[in-house]
Amino acid sequence: MENISIVMINKESPVFEAAYQSILANKVPFEFVLVDNGSSQEYKNIYEQLGLNYHEHNTGTFAGARQKGLEVATGTIIITVDSTKIYAPDFVQHMVATLEEGYDLVYAKYQHQYRGLYIFAQPFIEFFRKLWRKKRSAHVNIMGGAMCFRKSTAMAVNGYFHFDGHELIGRGEDGLLAKKIMDKGGSVKRSEKAIVYSKTIG
Repeated sequence: MENISIVMINKESPVFEAAYQSILANKVPFEFVLVDNGSSQEYKNIYEQLGLNYHEHNTGTFAGARQKGLEVATGTIIITVDSTKIYAPDFVQHMVATLEEGYDLVYAKYQHQYRGLYIFAQPFIEFFRKLWRKKRSAHVNIMGGAMCFRKSTAMAVNGYFHFDGHELIGRGEDGLLAKKIMDKGGSVKRSEKAIVYSKTIG
């Protein structure tokens, strides 16, 4: 198997430790790269308690933080994750397996966790979410908190930055990378088995 780098961005996420532990539950060898995107000293103390090395990106932009992680990662396969999400214990395995089917970029399946009476509404909510995704351009549905690609593929299109080198302000850096890869003839696929828990409802 190729070397894997998992790159996590954190900016004072209240579920940072839970997100980190969910990644550790994936029993696949990987390099963990943490980029702090302008958090307070409290979070840096948490990193120290967990024995984590981290890279700082103090401007607070997501594109710059993701680019920093991409550049310092040493793996040939990059998986991007966010500190605001919880990842299934076989997430990494399924992301890499789908990439190795021959795709240039893979993104995961986001899933809400339903509780209480909302469990009964789950099929209807998920149905309308699916319709909404279908109406949007493919690259807009891709979220940086769950992407997998080869580092060489991303670097060939200047990563998360525009081709002229300027940094994207605001969000959309993940879709920008996906669109650049697609515009170069690259193939993109959603892994139906790689699950990311993005929100709790109920």
